[in-house]
Amino acid sequence: SETKVFGPTTVLDSLFNTENRLRDETFNFAFTLDYIHKFEKEGEKLLASLHHTNNDFSSFQNVDTEYLFPDETLIRNNRCQTFSGQKIKLYTGQIDYELPIDDSAQFEAGAKVSNINSESILDQFIFNNGIREEDLENSDIFLYDEINYALYSSFSKDWDKWSLKSGLRIEYTDIKGNSLSTNQVSDNDYIKFFPSLYITNRINKNNEIYFNYNKRIYRPRYSELNPFKYFLNDSVHKKSTRSFFACKSICIFFSLSVSRLISSASSSI
Repeated sequence: SETKVFGPTTVLDSLFNTENRLRDETFNFAFTLDYIHKFEKEGEKLLASLHHTNNDFSSFQNVDTEYLFPDETLIRNNRCQTFSGQKIKLYTGQIDYELPIDDSAQFEAGAKVSNINSESILDQFIFNNGIREEDLENSDIFLYDEINYALYSSFSKDWDKWSLKSGLRIEYTDIKGNSLSTNQVSDNDYIKFFPSLYITNRINKNNEIYFNYNKRIYRPRYSELNPFKYFLNDSVHKKSTRSFFACKSICIFFSLSVSRLISSASSSI
Protein backbone atom coordinates (compact mmCIF):
# COMPACT_ATOMS: atom_id res chain seq x y z
CA SER A 1 0.00 0.00 0.00
CA GLU A 2 1.09 3.58 -0.64
CA THR A 3 0.49 6.48 1.76
CA LYS A 4 1.12 10.13 0.85
CA VAL A 5 1.91 12.72 3.51
CA PHE A 6 1.01 16.36 2.80
CA GLY A 7 2.16 19.46 4.63
CA PRO A 8 0.00 22.37 5.93
CA THR A 9 -0.04 23.93 2.46
CA THR A 10 -1.25 20.65 0.89
CA VAL A 11 2.14 20.20 -0.77
CA LEU A 12 3.39 16.62 -0.88
CA ASP A 13 5.90 16.21 1.94
CA SER A 14 6.79 12.52 1.67
CA LEU A 15 5.31 9.12 1.04
CA PHE A 16 5.81 5.57 2.21
CA ASN A 17 5.09 2.17 0.73
CA THR A 18 4.22 -0.81 2.91
CA GLU A 19 4.25 -4.49 2.00
CA ASN A 20 2.53 -6.75 4.51
CA ARG A 21 2.97 -10.51 4.17
CA LEU A 22 0.76 -12.57 6.44
CA ARG A 23 0.39 -16.29 7.05
CA ASP A 24 -2.30 -17.83 9.29
CA GLU A 25 -2.70 -21.39 10.54
CA THR A 26 -5.64 -22.82 12.47
CA PHE A 27 -6.14 -26.20 14.13
CA ASN A 28 -9.54 -27.03 15.56
CA PHE A 29 -10.68 -30.18 17.33
CA ALA A 30 -14.13 -30.69 18.86
CA PHE A 31 -16.33 -33.52 20.05
CA THR A 32 -19.73 -33.86 21.68
CA LEU A 33 -21.17 -36.76 23.67
CA ASP A 34 -24.97 -36.86 24.06
CA TYR A 35 -27.25 -39.09 26.13
CA ILE A 36 -31.05 -39.24 26.16
CA HIS A 37 -33.18 -41.15 28.67
CA LYS A 38 -36.90 -41.53 27.92
CA PHE A 39 -39.32 -42.13 30.77
CA GLU A 40 -42.51 -44.15 30.61
CA LYS A 41 -44.63 -41.05 30.20
CA GLU A 42 -44.71 -40.00 26.56
CA GLY A 43 -42.52 -36.94 25.93
CA GLU A 44 -40.86 -37.00 29.35
CA LYS A 45 -37.09 -37.27 28.98
CA LEU A 46 -33.71 -36.44 30.44
CA LEU A 47 -30.91 -35.19 28.18
CA ALA A 48 -27.21 -34.91 29.03
CA SER A 49 -24.39 -33.50 26.91
CA LEU A 50 -20.62 -33.11 27.21
CA HIS A 51 -18.61 -30.97 24.81
CA HIS A 52 -14.96 -30.06 24.29
CA THR A 53 -13.35 -27.71 21.79
CA ASN A 54 -9.61 -27.21 21.32
CA ASN A 55 -8.70 -24.35 18.99
CA ASP A 56 -5.11 -23.37 18.16
CA PHE A 57 -4.54 -20.30 15.98
CA SER A 58 -1.18 -18.84 14.95
CA SER A 59 -0.19 -16.01 12.65
CA PHE A 60 3.13 -14.68 11.31
CA GLN A 61 3.39 -11.21 9.80
CA ASN A 62 6.31 -9.50 8.04
CA VAL A 63 5.97 -5.78 7.31
CA ASP A 64 8.45 -3.89 5.12
CA THR A 65 8.13 -0.12 4.76
CA GLU A 66 10.18 2.28 2.64
CA TYR A 67 10.01 6.03 3.27
CA LEU A 68 10.52 8.29 0.25
CA PHE A 69 10.91 11.96 -0.59
CA PRO A 70 8.38 13.45 -3.04
CA ASP A 71 10.80 12.65 -5.89
CA GLU A 72 10.76 9.02 -4.63
CA THR A 73 14.39 8.98 -3.48
CA LEU A 74 14.85 6.78 -0.44
CA ILE A 75 14.80 8.26 3.08
CA ARG A 76 15.01 4.99 5.02
CA ASN A 77 13.72 1.43 5.21
CA ASN A 78 12.00 -0.23 8.13
CA ARG A 79 10.99 -3.81 8.91
CA CYS A 80 8.97 -5.33 11.73
CA GLN A 81 7.69 -8.84 12.35
CA THR A 82 4.88 -10.17 14.50
CA PHE A 83 4.07 -13.63 15.75
CA SER A 84 0.69 -14.02 17.40
CA GLY A 85 -1.18 -17.06 18.60
CA GLN A 86 -4.15 -18.07 20.67
CA LYS A 87 -4.99 -21.41 22.24
CA ILE A 88 -8.55 -21.87 23.45
CA LYS A 89 -9.89 -24.84 25.40
CA LEU A 90 -13.64 -25.00 26.02
CA TYR A 91 -15.38 -27.56 28.22
CA THR A 92 -19.15 -27.70 28.74
CA GLY A 93 -21.52 -30.04 30.53
CA GLN A 94 -25.29 -29.75 30.33
CA ILE A 95 -28.33 -31.61 31.63
CA ASP A 96 -31.96 -30.92 30.64
CA TYR A 97 -35.31 -32.29 31.78
CA GLU A 98 -38.52 -32.07 29.73
CA LEU A 99 -41.96 -32.87 31.13
CA PRO A 100 -45.24 -32.60 29.20
CA ILE A 101 -47.81 -31.71 31.86
CA ASP A 102 -50.73 -32.36 29.51
CA ASP A 103 -51.49 -31.98 25.81
CA SER A 104 -51.21 -28.19 26.02
CA ALA A 105 -48.58 -27.52 28.71
CA GLN A 106 -44.85 -28.22 28.97
CA PHE A 107 -42.27 -27.74 31.72
CA GLU A 108 -38.51 -27.69 31.08
CA ALA A 109 -35.52 -27.20 33.37
CA GLY A 110 -31.77 -27.61 33.12
CA ALA A 111 -28.28 -26.72 34.23
CA LYS A 112 -25.08 -25.99 32.36
CA VAL A 113 -21.47 -25.42 33.32
CA SER A 114 -18.86 -23.96 30.96
CA ASN A 115 -15.11 -23.55 31.46
CA ILE A 116 -12.95 -21.52 29.07
CA ASN A 117 -9.16 -21.31 29.10
CA SER A 118 -7.45 -18.97 26.66
CA GLU A 119 -3.73 -18.29 26.18
CA SER A 120 -2.91 -15.38 23.86
CA ILE A 121 0.66 -14.77 22.71
CA LEU A 122 2.06 -11.73 20.94
CA ASP A 123 5.75 -11.44 20.06
CA GLN A 124 6.72 -8.35 18.09
CA PHE A 125 10.17 -7.73 16.63
CA ILE A 126 11.93 -4.65 15.32
CA PHE A 127 15.13 -4.41 13.26
CA ASN A 128 18.09 -2.20 14.14
CA ASN A 129 20.85 -2.15 11.53
CA GLY A 130 19.45 -5.39 10.13
CA ILE A 131 19.53 -7.16 13.51
CA ARG A 132 16.21 -8.49 14.80
CA GLU A 133 15.32 -7.53 18.38
CA GLU A 134 12.23 -8.36 20.40
CA ASP A 135 10.00 -5.37 21.12
CA LEU A 136 9.36 -6.11 24.79
CA GLU A 137 7.07 -3.10 25.28
CA ASN A 138 4.63 -4.49 22.71
CA SER A 139 4.94 -8.22 23.46
CA ASP A 140 2.93 -10.13 26.01
CA ILE A 141 1.28 -13.40 27.03
CA PHE A 142 -2.27 -12.97 28.28
CA LEU A 143 -4.11 -15.73 30.15
CA TYR A 144 -7.89 -15.67 30.39
CA ASP A 145 -9.97 -18.11 32.44
CA GLU A 146 -13.75 -18.08 32.74
CA ILE A 147 -16.17 -20.45 34.43
CA ASN A 148 -19.91 -20.08 34.10
CA TYR A 149 -22.72 -21.87 35.95
CA ALA A 150 -26.28 -21.57 34.69
CA LEU A 151 -29.67 -22.76 35.93
CA TYR A 152 -32.77 -22.29 33.79
CA SER A 153 -36.40 -23.32 33.52
CA SER A 154 -39.41 -22.56 31.35
CA PHE A 155 -43.14 -23.20 31.25
CA SER A 156 -45.40 -23.08 28.19
CA LYS A 157 -49.15 -23.36 27.87
CA ASP A 158 -51.65 -23.17 24.98
CA TRP A 159 -55.33 -22.25 25.21
CA ASP A 160 -57.91 -21.82 22.48
CA LYS A 161 -56.85 -18.28 21.62
CA TRP A 162 -53.84 -17.69 23.85
CA SER A 163 -50.31 -19.08 24.07
CA LEU A 164 -47.85 -18.39 26.87
CA LYS A 165 -44.20 -19.20 27.43
CA SER A 166 -42.18 -17.88 30.36
CA GLY A 167 -38.66 -18.64 31.48
CA LEU A 168 -35.85 -17.67 33.80
CA ARG A 169 -32.10 -18.20 33.49
CA ILE A 170 -29.66 -17.53 36.34
CA GLU A 171 -25.93 -17.27 35.63
CA TYR A 172 -22.92 -17.07 37.91
CA THR A 173 -19.67 -16.16 36.14
CA ASP A 174 -16.12 -15.96 37.50
CA ILE A 175 -13.40 -14.38 35.33
CA LYS A 176 -9.65 -14.09 35.77
CA GLY A 177 -7.17 -12.30 33.51
CA ASN A 178 -3.39 -12.40 33.83
CA SER A 179 -0.87 -10.37 31.82
CA LEU A 180 2.49 -12.09 32.26
CA SER A 181 4.61 -9.20 30.98
CA THR A 182 3.13 -6.69 33.44
CA ASN A 183 2.31 -9.19 36.22
CA GLN A 184 -1.16 -7.68 36.33
CA VAL A 185 -3.85 -10.10 37.58
CA SER A 186 -7.52 -9.11 37.60
CA ASP A 187 -10.56 -10.99 38.90
CA ASN A 188 -14.27 -10.45 38.57
CA ASP A 189 -17.43 -12.41 39.34
CA TYR A 190 -21.14 -11.67 39.04
CA ILE A 191 -24.63 -13.17 39.18
CA LYS A 192 -27.20 -12.18 36.55
CA PHE A 193 -30.88 -13.01 36.01
CA PHE A 194 -32.40 -13.35 32.54
CA PRO A 195 -36.19 -13.56 32.42
CA SER A 196 -38.26 -14.08 29.27
CA LEU A 197 -41.94 -13.88 28.38
CA TYR A 198 -43.80 -14.67 25.14
CA ILE A 199 -47.56 -14.15 24.74
CA THR A 200 -49.65 -14.75 21.62
CA ASN A 201 -53.34 -13.97 21.12
CA ARG A 202 -55.08 -15.45 18.09
CA ILE A 203 -57.81 -12.91 17.43
CA ASN A 204 -59.26 -15.01 14.61
CA LYS A 205 -57.98 -17.43 12.00
CA ASN A 206 -56.32 -14.62 10.04
CA ASN A 207 -55.01 -12.27 12.75
CA GLU A 208 -52.90 -12.59 15.88
CA ILE A 209 -51.08 -10.31 18.34
CA TYR A 210 -47.64 -11.26 19.62
CA PHE A 211 -45.72 -9.85 22.59
CA ASN A 212 -42.11 -10.73 23.41
CA TYR A 213 -39.84 -9.70 26.29
CA ASN A 214 -36.41 -11.15 27.01
CA LYS A 215 -33.10 -10.19 28.54
CA ARG A 216 -29.89 -11.47 26.96
CA ILE A 217 -26.15 -11.29 27.47
CA TYR A 218 -23.73 -10.89 24.59
CA ARG A 219 -20.08 -11.79 24.93
CA PRO A 220 -17.36 -10.79 22.45
CA ARG A 221 -15.08 -13.00 20.43
CA TYR A 222 -12.13 -14.23 22.46
CA SER A 223 -9.70 -12.40 20.16
CA GLU A 224 -11.28 -9.12 21.32
CA LEU A 225 -10.18 -9.81 24.89
CA ASN A 226 -6.47 -9.48 24.12
CA PRO A 227 -5.07 -6.18 25.52
CA PHE A 228 -2.40 -6.00 22.79
CA LYS A 229 -1.37 -3.48 20.19
CA TYR A 230 -1.12 -5.39 16.92
CA PHE A 231 0.85 -3.30 14.41
CA LEU A 232 -0.24 -3.43 10.77
CA ASN A 233 2.55 -1.02 9.78
CA ASP A 234 4.73 1.60 11.50
CA SER A 235 1.87 4.00 12.13
CA VAL A 236 -1.27 1.83 12.24
CA HIS A 237 -2.21 -0.69 14.88
CA LYS A 238 -5.34 -2.36 16.14
CA LYS A 239 -6.26 -3.02 19.74
CA SER A 240 -9.32 -4.16 21.62
CA THR A 241 -11.13 -1.08 22.90
CA ARG A 242 -12.85 -3.00 25.69
CA SER A 243 -11.65 -4.21 29.05
CA PHE A 244 -12.26 -7.91 29.39
CA PHE A 245 -14.36 -7.14 32.49
CA ALA A 246 -16.51 -4.66 30.59
CA CYS A 247 -16.73 -6.76 27.45
CA LYS A 248 -20.14 -8.25 28.06
CA SER A 249 -23.27 -6.38 27.08
CA ILE A 250 -26.74 -7.03 28.45
CA CYS A 251 -29.71 -6.13 26.29
CA ILE A 252 -33.43 -6.08 27.04
CA PHE A 253 -35.79 -6.65 24.11
CA PHE A 254 -39.47 -5.74 23.81
CA SER A 255 -41.54 -6.40 20.75
CA LEU A 256 -45.24 -6.13 19.96
CA SER A 257 -46.47 -7.21 16.56
CA VAL A 258 -49.70 -7.84 14.73
CA SER A 259 -49.76 -10.52 12.06
CA ARG A 260 -52.35 -11.09 9.37
CA LEU A 261 -52.51 -14.30 7.37
CA ILE A 262 -53.28 -13.76 3.69
CA SER A 263 -53.39 -16.81 1.42
CA SER A 264 -51.00 -18.78 3.63
CA ALA A 265 -48.61 -15.81 3.83
CA SER A 266 -48.10 -13.50 6.78
CA SER A 267 -47.29 -9.84 7.13
CA SER A 268 -46.18 -8.02 10.26
CA ILE A 269 -46.77 -4.47 11.37
